[in-house]
Amino acid sequence: MLRLKIENTCIEIRTREPKELFESLNSDFSRRYLPPLSIGDCSNIAAVIYWISGEEFTVLSASYSSNAPDIYVVSGDYPRAYENESPVFFLTQVLARSLANMWRQIGVYAEVKAMDTGSMSAIIWQNKDGKTILGHDIDLWDWNVGPDDVTIFDVFVTGRKLTGTSDSGYSNPEYDELYEKLFEAKTFNELLSIAYKLQEILYNDLPYISLCEVEPIQAHNTKFTGFNYDWPGGPFGGNDWTTFLNVRLTETSSTTPQQVESTLQAPVAQTSDQTMMLALIAVVVATVAVVAGYLFVTRRR
Repeated sequence: MLRLKIENTCIEIRTREPKELFESLNSDFSRRYLPPLSIGDCSNIAAVIYWISGEEFTVLSASYSSNAPDIYVVSGDYPRAYENESPVFFLTQVLARSLANMWRQIGVYAEVKAMDTGSMSAIIWQNKDGKTILGHDIDLWDWNVGPDDVTIFDVFVTGRKLTGTSDSGYSNPEYDELYEKLFEAKTFNELLSIAYKLQEILYNDLPYISLCEVEPIQAHNTKFTGFNYDWPGGPFGGNDWTTFLNVRLTETSSTTPQQVESTLQAPVAQTSDQTMMLALIAVVVATVAVVAGYLFVTRRR
């Protein structure tokens, strides 16, 4: 039995290989769609899944309840990228219903539906009198910010296409006017001042609410320091090439770049055994060459 704990809610999965399943749910592919999972005991079980071994993933039955755990019976192998991805998307629906049940406890009622992208887009962005309007109340999504942070302010400008950069429909003439001044700034300090005022407006108006900030996993040799960890992609994520301009050897490292270069270029001294081995190899090569030459001449005769 495996209990996946998400915040204060648990999904109980009964399967023959719980450890193998947990590892597959924490793979790089699964973590693209699933929230961070952990194994733990909790009393608030939102759903129970009976996972039977098999090949092709299939949901055999589903029983929903508003005052008891949802019950699912599924058959198939565990998730694998490109080969068996259906279980991951099934679990996202189970998690969605679990969230809906949590919201219901505070008086917020939500209906969970699985639909294709086109059907969802038709609900989110609706056409009314030839104008695109928002047809939903809450939208959860993520942002990837590049090194040029100024460009992210463009998202909140009035008139940005709803199906493009603006998903909130935010409009503030004061913000629009101030945003245009970004491109007229003469100094870096002036740019920072305008950017700060824009953020102050957004802080008060709250067109978006940031739920979390994902920290990337980053690793490098401890002999070096000066990496910039501020960007979502990390120093090696391709978003911030300038991070390498500040990389340097740590002060505790006794090796300098010149020493490294000289070490790589220094000739390796040969021992007497190595010299004898090289001489023996040379004799063998010469002997083989003589024999090959003799056979070649003999065949031509």
